[in-house]
Amino acid sequence: MLGLPAVVLVHVLYSVFAHVWGDQIMHSSVADLLAPVGQVLALTAPGFDTPTDVPANTEYVGPICRPEPARPPSGGH
Repeated sequence: MLGLPAVVLVHVLYSVFAHVWGDQIMHSSVADLLAPVGQVLALTAPGFDTPTDVPANTEYVGPICRPEPARPPSGGH
């Protein structure tokens, strides 16, 4: 490893990816693969996922959405 900070984005339900079918796809333990990563961001709301133990390096952050266009400052001339 290069020793650089790393972030993993999990675009599917974290619980099943990290503990069920992700292992089958990766042919390895996904939880073990994610353990040394600096930050794992689960791009779903925790209420949509099956309750599971989440390691300290993992956070549910919700979906990535298209940002709203910038609005011009109000008030003025």
